[in-house]
Amino acid sequence: MSNLYLVGFMGAGKSAAGQVLAEHLGRPFLDLDELVAGAACAT
Repeated sequence: MSNLYLVGFMGAGKSAAGQVLAEHLGRPFLDLDELVAGAACAT
């Protein structure tokens, strides 16, 4: 299966929907906002 990308406005529910989808499909869920924030704190 190919990767899925959820895009939309802030507060639209992308992260919540993505977590549910990932669990349902047995795929990992990555939140780009969390990854960027973590990288910014690491520098």
